[in-house]
Amino acid sequence: MNVLGFVIGVGHFRGRARTICRESKEWKPEGLLYGLVERKFDEIEKLEKILKERPDHPLALRASFAEADATQGSLYRALRRADRRLAIVAELKNRHPVHPGEEPLRVLDYDQELVKIIAKTTAEWGCDATMIWTDGEQYEGDLNHLAAAGSELKLPLVRGDFIVHPLQIAEASLCGAKAVLIVAGACLPDLESLLNSATLMGLESIVEVHTDIELAFAVEAGAAIILVSNLNRATNQEEPMTAERLRPSIPDFIISAAGGGYSSAGECYDLLDMGFDAVVLGRTLFNTRHGEQLVKEIRSRRADLSSNFFRGFGFDPDADAKPFEPLPTEEDLTEFDVEDDPAGAEALPSLDVDKKV
Repeated sequence: MNVLGFVIGVGHFRGRARTICRESKEWKPEGLLYGLVERKFDEIEKLEKILKERPDHPLALRASFAEADATQGSLYRALRRADRRLAIVAELKNRHPVHPGEEPLRVLDYDQELVKIIAKTTAEWGCDATMIWTDGEQYEGDLNHLAAAGSELKLPLVRGDFIVHPLQIAEASLCGAKAVLIVAGACLPDLESLLNSATLMGLESIVEVHTDIELAFAVEAGAAIILVSNLNRATNQEEPMTAERLRPSIPDFIISAAGGGYSSAGECYDLLDMGFDAVVLGRTLFNTRHGEQLVKEIRSRRADLSSNFFRGFGFDPDADAKPFEPLPTEEDLTEFDVEDDPAGAEALPSLDVDKKV
């Protein structure tokens, strides 16, 4: 099988109207995601033209190497901490996506050199992984940023982008990433194929979900790490409580992370109590002078395994309960003499010892 045969044979990654698994319904990304996905496929077409002319291109070789190094699971292990504390993923982005018509929201302003310094700094703070956005339109990102950080960063490095094709996964691997973020809302019918492609190339995957159906697809497709985002990608508006609502539907053997709008250690404690393994923090870490202190505060608390254990059986350990009342002792009992209480004596049933039972 030639290079392009492998890449395209993984799934039907082009097509504006595709069918959902097991259902004959047309599917396409909603809202703003539609235009983003179309733009990503345009980029893929340009890459494919280059690879047809250059079969020895590093990307082509990487994409066709089905027997890649086995996935080491470094990200999975990093996010499921043995000390039961909440893992932290530092999200690096120059700009935060906003609803159409709103003013652009600047987060950072880094180039290839500065991004290495920022990534190293988050590692020194104690973050467990780093995600760098490479999408240019919404995040002002670039693959060069990923490559610059990947050349020196020892923490698990994740490529954040709207992944719709295996070639983008190959790009991430070539730049030194150990994992990719796959936004389910941008590739729902192809989610399982993309997960398989990442595994073949030796990369782990984080599947971002925002709705019940996206979560169901992610679990069925075999996602090992699921990020529940409060950000609705179809509108670029945050919808609080999404993570809290969807968490009970995530099996415990899957790493669960939450992201989108969390700004305090207290909110992170709540995520820990809900059973989340990790939190993704972007603006909160970099729009304050106390990012390192915030990481320490979040790390100061451990998960209460006993509470999670009882919740698994349907009990709420935090629910109001009646106070414990000890059994009365012999001294607490008042003496009662039937002879002194005729009324009580009449109330007692008569016993006939000669009566046969």
